[in-house]
Amino acid sequence: MFPTASQHLVLTLLLSVFVYWPCPALGHGRLWDPPGRSTMWRRGYNTPPNYDDNQLFCGGIDHEISEGYRCGVCGDPFDGPYENEAGGKYATGTITNTYRKGQRVTFQVDLTANHYGYFEFKICPTNNPHSRETQTQACFDQHVVSLADGSGTHYKVTPGNNMKHIDVVLPSNLVCDFCVLQWRYHAENSWGTGPDNKSCTGCGPQEEFYGCADIKIVN
Repeated sequence: MFPTASQHLVLTLLLSVFVYWPCPALGHGRLWDPPGRSTMWRRGYNTPPNYDDNQLFCGGIDHEISEGYRCGVCGDPFDGPYENEAGGKYATGTITNTYRKGQRVTFQVDLTANHYGYFEFKICPTNNPHSRETQTQACFDQHVVSLADGSGTHYKVTPGNNMKHIDVVLPSNLVCDFCVLQWRYHAENSWGTGPDNKSCTGCGPQEEFYGCADIKIVN
């Protein structure tokens, strides 16, 4: 039996929906607590929404490599635009959390696609929410956050696409009215070759994801 004209129309419409329905973007991860600048809107803040806040990955691995394997400090492409850095669309200067120096706290990362690898956190005590010039990678590198279990500064990503809870201890000598917390996720799920010519999954340049949150640290 051949389909009637009305049945044919319904089948055509269903096929059109299937073909043209927008697929969700492949997500990776976002800094959830404290919320990253691009993610604050998901936590109830009246800030510009970034629907791709789990894809702050330096413009992609190929672009990052083309820029000397360098990235913007908050996940933007190294050569811009810098929408997540001071002066950018998502950098409103809104402080989302206040901590004490030396405090043990739990950061949260919403991992939407697990690429293994590790997280690390760094803090830049800029005290100027509008100065991109002071929020440099050199500033972040001076204050690397340690894991609370004493195992170092790299949190090895556990299996699963879910919320990750990372217990850390803030620097005991750092106080600032305006600090920027940097989250970096170095993935290790792609085949590559390192500088020692060793090839393996996780060797060589890998995808990286970032997030920046504005915080305050008091005595």
